[in-house]
Amino acid sequence: MSFWFKNFDWASDISKVNHTFNYSPEKMCKMREARRRQLDALYEDARQEAIKEYLERKHSPLFVAALMVYAGEGDKTESGLVRIVNTDPRILLVFKHFLEKYYPDIFPKLRVSILLYPDLETAICLDWWAKSLGVDTSQFHKPVRIVGRHKTRRLQYGVASIIISNKVLKTKILKLIDLVLKDL
Repeated sequence: MSFWFKNFDWASDISKVNHTFNYSPEKMCKMREARRRQLDALYEDARQEAIKEYLERKHSPLFVAALMVYAGEGDKTESGLVRIVNTDPRILLVFKHFLEKYYPDIFPKLRVSILLYPDLETAICLDWWAKSLGVDTSQFHKPVRIVGRHKTRRLQYGVASIIISNKVLKTKILKLIDLVLKDL
């Protein structure tokens, strides 16, 4: 990028500021290590909070049901995305209500994504999922069209995903699932 912007007046000012700070490889390595320690502590705190939450809420049907839904249908990779995918809005609603009730501060970040086959109407599917999930269409990502093995519709309204980008919540949910499964 510095090559592209080198002829702009403001580029030399930024260059001077950058040289004022010592961005040596050693310093960068130390900064990365410090950030890693910070994040590790944050995620460990999330796991400890999950233990407390589980003890308080383990008798709530919604709490346990949502965790089991996520265990079966959710993304369990180490990414920072809390993502659950299904063709049945009732399954997604269980998880949506869980987020709404137990994580109201994070709930506004909820987004929905839909996968559509070529023969499905985008507007019809978008409206159907919005009504079924009780969310505004402004919370939807751009629909993704996929070409399946069959050119005709197999699913009437496609596949929906509820997505929240929050690694602390993801860490907490994975720990909660672990606790539920151990308890059962």
